[in-house]
Amino acid sequence: MKLKSLFCVSLCLSILLLACSNVSAQAEKLRIGLLVALTGWFSAAGTAELDEATVIADMINEKGGVTVGGKKYLIELVPEDMKSTHEGVTAALNKLIYDKKIRYVAGPTAFWGPASAPLCEANKILNAIGYCANTPGELDKTTKYRILAENGTMGHIYAMLKYIKKAHPNVKTVAIVNPDDGSIPYLKPLIKRALEENGITQVGDIVTYPNELVDFSPIASKLAARKADAIFNPNAIGTHVGSILKGLRELGDNRWYFYCGVATCSVLKGLAGAAAKNVVSMGIMQNAKGNPPQLQEFLVRYFKKVGEERSLIFQNSECVYALAQVIQNAQSLDPDVIMKKFVQMDKVETIYGTGRVCGEKTYGVKQAIAHPLPVQYIDEKGEIKFYGWITDVYVP
Repeated sequence: MKLKSLFCVSLCLSILLLACSNVSAQAEKLRIGLLVALTGWFSAAGTAELDEATVIADMINEKGGVTVGGKKYLIELVPEDMKSTHEGVTAALNKLIYDKKIRYVAGPTAFWGPASAPLCEANKILNAIGYCANTPGELDKTTKYRILAENGTMGHIYAMLKYIKKAHPNVKTVAIVNPDDGSIPYLKPLIKRALEENGITQVGDIVTYPNELVDFSPIASKLAARKADAIFNPNAIGTHVGSILKGLRELGDNRWYFYCGVATCSVLKGLAGAAAKNVVSMGIMQNAKGNPPQLQEFLVRYFKKVGEERSLIFQNSECVYALAQVIQNAQSLDPDVIMKKFVQMDKVETIYGTGRVCGEKTYGVKQAIAHPLPVQYIDEKGEIKFYGWITDVYVP
């Protein structure tokens, strides 16, 4: 009897493995170029993004991949090092387009978007970018083959303002700090409009700093001198925030710090120590209430892969996820057809949950995806807490 049961189990497993191998054998490859910084000052983020995107591709492939016209395609990521420079982005893209004949590209992220646009547009490459700081050539009427797959600066700002109105209704004025990465002149009017729409006034001009800055004491002093209810920080990496928090707390400034980025509170606490208090982040938290099933699945897989809990960037990985969604929705591999179908969509699934296709007023084109965002914070006692999800994110 035991021998018979063992035989049945063995037979079932063999059939399952054969079925899986047949799917893989029958499926064609959907090759997606991945622009990531694997060397240079941005490489810590780029390396993490490559790990994230690999997990996303595996998740999609294990669920059958992308189906177009009844034919299955499994995603094959083709990463190229953009070397943390705009010139590096162009060189990497040249390799992907001309040497490797790639038609779909995920990335770049952060503020590197303008560097990839000319080549993608000239060659009709479907390009999903992982962020947008609103500089010319990132997302506008000149980028006909581009999708903003992640909320970008303005999506994060609108989400944070919704949180502030709900959780901190007494905040009516803010001092703003942001890296001087070339985006400030273009973000200024958009930030001003978003604040005013939510009943908040900006105090003074935006306090800026170079991305490579090491000593943030002068930045903290400038912010401490602004007589505002709170500090508002649209863009930054975790090390920037940690250093500014240290400087502010040393000056006795304990105002709330609203950071619209994704470095988790546990990371900020590791960077700033006891100075990490009264700070809000839009980082993802494992097992948090309201996490979408696909996100929770990703988190389990990802932390098992990397062996540690770390901040999630989710820019390139969201690009891969979005490309799979819009290609399957269009039922075509032709970038022209895909983009025509995409701009007709109102909603699209993201790793964060259901997103909205929007952005006409902000970017001049309806080619942006605004998706839900989580909010976590460190209170005045230094305890990390999860607030919840801002689900109704929309960029006009």
